[in-house]
Amino acid sequence: MAKRNLLIIIIVLLFWGCNKHTRETEVSVPMDRVILTAAIKIGIDTNTVQRTQRNGSIYYTIPVKDFKEIDETDIEIKRLAKDFGLSYRGVISSSRNRLRNAYWSPADDQYAIVEIFQKETPRFTMTINPPNMPLLCIIIDDFGQYNGPLLDSFCLLDKAVAFAVIPGLPFSNVAIDKAIKSGREVIVHIPMEADSNANPGNNAIFSHLNEREIYHRMNIYFDNNKFAIGGNNHMGSKITSNKRLLRSVFRYMQEHDYYFIDSKTTPNSVVREIALEMGVAYESRDLFLDAPDSTDAVLYDCLRELQRLKNNKNRALVITHCFDKGRLQRLQIFINEAKKMGFQLVPPSQYVIKGTAV
Repeated sequence: MAKRNLLIIIIVLLFWGCNKHTRETEVSVPMDRVILTAAIKIGIDTNTVQRTQRNGSIYYTIPVKDFKEIDETDIEIKRLAKDFGLSYRGVISSSRNRLRNAYWSPADDQYAIVEIFQKETPRFTMTINPPNMPLLCIIIDDFGQYNGPLLDSFCLLDKAVAFAVIPGLPFSNVAIDKAIKSGREVIVHIPMEADSNANPGNNAIFSHLNEREIYHRMNIYFDNNKFAIGGNNHMGSKITSNKRLLRSVFRYMQEHDYYFIDSKTTPNSVVREIALEMGVAYESRDLFLDAPDSTDAVLYDCLRELQRLKNNKNRALVITHCFDKGRLQRLQIFINEAKKMGFQLVPPSQYVIKGTAV
């Protein structure tokens, strides 16, 4: 095994060196060797493999010819990663045409994010099977304030249910880790100033900040949640109704190709206008499952509204919160009833459509 791995490393280093003029960087970390070795074995043109570094992590994008090759490449990378001492940390997002996984390198003390995708497919695609099945996206907000049995119970929900984690709270990293290990998407619950006196946190996006300061705070949020490929607003009525402030937020989202979910905390939201203007993938909440209160009456009102959305839009985006067992139980009832209506539950990355959200 040792001789085999040494031979692989020599081949990769020679190959990489011969093609160095096509690269931004040389092979320098174990995951570089893993990715290139896998590409050579599968028959992928290594000149199409991209490597970038941001927020302290290394990102790889690997275009392949079809969904079968996605699986083959994924299996080979996992096998080689184990040989090179890397730890597989879980799926960040997946669809028929795209897979995004996370790995941890103890030797380099950093994450590697590996994205394998079918050529000429958009990053955000709807996976619909059968074609006319109505889509349901569910996001649970405000994770990060606690750990324990309640968090573990939320992790047992359908894997398509996404967790929105507030950055910088005592158990934010725990919630992120458990969400990824349970196979679900995790997004940044971006703290933003509200029109009211509600407190979004000291490190939130406030209206007095300039563009540079907003960008810096956004970078901190996503640096603390390396698995996120999108975000939604925590509070934020004052920010999402202000075009100048929202452009500053979306400049970061646009640069990093993240999607944005509008929690619709104000009827004056300009998210749709600015997202379309800047080409940011977005969607908007249709229902709060626990507002104005978390009660059975509100739940059944939401189920009636869900039926209306099915008839009118054939899709719905629902947000609830992680505060207590009652919300968890009502959410499970809601999911069961939605599936009886014929809804297909999908994660946010398969629900948003860049530039054409409804």
